[in-house]
Amino acid sequence: MAYKVNDLSAAIEGHIVLLGPYEPIDGYRVAVIDNAGMPIEFVETTLTDDEIWGRARSGQSASLYT
Repeated sequence: MAYKVNDLSAAIEGHIVLLGPYEPIDGYRVAVIDNAGMPIEFVETTLTDDEIWGRARSGQSASLYT
């Protein structure tokens, strides 16, 4: 299950973080928390769906990986 949030840091505060936060593409931050044994993904982004899928299709990664 995933949720889009306005503030990733606030969303994960006080939770057990399983993964992240990380930025797989510029402008798209992700973290996964443990919610009573169920992983929940939080995403913070200002990108539109078209921008996200366009970058995914093109293989454009975050500048961190270049």
